[in-house]
Amino acid sequence: MTRIVTFCAGVLLLGASVSRAASADVADAAMRGDREAVRAAIARRADVNLPQVDGTTALHWAVDRDDVEMADLLLRAGARVTERTREGVMPLQLAAINGSASMIDRLLKAGADPNTSLTPAGDSALMMAARTGAAGALRVLMEAGANVNAKESWGGTTALMWAVSEGHTEAATLLLGAGADVNARSNYVAAANGRGFEGRTPVGNRADPKVEEFASGRRTPLLLDATQSGVAGAD
Repeated sequence: MTRIVTFCAGVLLLGASVSRAASADVADAAMRGDREAVRAAIARRADVNLPQVDGTTALHWAVDRDDVEMADLLLRAGARVTERTREGVMPLQLAAINGSASMIDRLLKAGADPNTSLTPAGDSALMMAARTGAAGALRVLMEAGANVNAKESWGGTTALMWAVSEGHTEAATLLLGAGADVNARSNYVAAANGRGFEGRTPVGNRADPKVEEFASGRRTPLLLDATQSGVAGAD
């Protein structure tokens, strides 16, 4: 009897494994960049939202590859733009990092929120696109209502601060034209809480006027620009 129960349990586990493997067929095909396999899976009505073991869906892979044709196939088949991996990554985050205006446009039209928090600190797609200097992506996001003055909670940085600190003049100009605040200040970050230290949150305001050597933060976009210019000039 024990052997029968053990055998049945083994069959069930095997069946579950096979089912799980089959369920990720669309995501696996997208990971390989195999559009025909994705089309075939959609034709047999496979669930395009079933993820791989780490939560990555077919749409994540299409966006990561900036494969607009594949993304269109998946979106028409019902791929959800709000799915997150186990690490919390959404398709919009990948598109913003890539700076892909066409992909961002498709995701927004499919229901993605331009102001959604893409990281635990609240980084937005606009901030990420500004960091890459992708002017086209910024235009698409702002036209969709992205907040140009949103701040992430860890360092208090805005999209304009990212654009300026990375030296992206066109991106900064676009953000300024859309009303980005040139007087916004980043959070005060004590030297002991430098940005390399995880899990330690800086304070938004500091009453103590004493200057701490090597501390960072409380910088406006103009100060960031001056700092970067100074560094560039030193080189």
